[in-house]
Amino acid sequence: MLIFKIIGKKNAKDSLLRTPKEEDPIQIDDLCSAFKEINIDNYKEHYHDALQYRDELYDSFNLGNIGLEERAKGETLFWMVCKKAAFLAKQDEDESDEFQELKKLVSQKYIGNFSLFQSVPDMWGVEQIFPTIPLHRLNEMPCERGRIVDITCDSDGEIKRYAGDSEGREYQDMHTLMENEDYYLGIFLLGAYQDTLGDFHNLLGCAHEVHVMVEEGDSYICQKVEGDTCRKLLDFFNYETKDYIWEIMDRCVAKKETVRKKELEQIEAQLNKTLKGYTYFITKPSGPARGKEIEKIRGVVAKE
Repeated sequence: MLIFKIIGKKNAKDSLLRTPKEEDPIQIDDLCSAFKEINIDNYKEHYHDALQYRDELYDSFNLGNIGLEERAKGETLFWMVCKKAAFLAKQDEDESDEFQELKKLVSQKYIGNFSLFQSVPDMWGVEQIFPTIPLHRLNEMPCERGRIVDITCDSDGEIKRYAGDSEGREYQDMHTLMENEDYYLGIFLLGAYQDTLGDFHNLLGCAHEVHVMVEEGDSYICQKVEGDTCRKLLDFFNYETKDYIWEIMDRCVAKKETVRKKELEQIEAQLNKTLKGYTYFITKPSGPARGKEIEKIRGVVAKE
């Protein structure tokens, strides 16, 4: 299995409600009213009205009757109505194609600290479905529908099919991220095969590994394997890291005519420290996990 941390989420459709101005086109006022009035009894009507208001705004913009700011404000309100309509459709158990597609469009993208191409390449290459579930807050019902993306720059670095029915779902049930609280996910039933297929896309290397043995109902960690460092990946692709370190230092000297020896030593030390580091983001634990870590440190200090 693969365990990774969610380090953030993104969705261009997230926004705050802004009150329309008197000079704004009527469609913006209509969209604002739709957002305020939409409920489980009328969400279909208001959603269809919002589609019409958006198309009218686009026509006005194309004709030069409104500017970019008005169009942007109208689009913001439109997606706010859509998100609310999708939420109400879920409550109403509306499984029509129209609202299934809407739920997909407004779903959040959760950013996972992993590389799909390195750790789960079959998810990308053949859309193999592996069970993916949250490992935190198991006593809470997930309240959001989201999709998981990795930290590569590739638009294909996204899990597109999730376990849930015979053909797979296009979203994963997720929790709202809490500030200062860790949120980890697990992808199960991977096996060693995925590890042998993985590549170094974006120079993201092999992840840390922990080998766990289970005997007579008891489990223990029998081996830890460190993941790839930045230096190892660069050396693998024939980049001479020593030469690059000196080249960077030469640039520092060229830019700043006089650089003290101590300052150069600090630059070199920082570069070497970075090269020895992990190829993925290193994040500090948050919430209860961070509290336990602090207590552990306090205990060690107290003993000393």
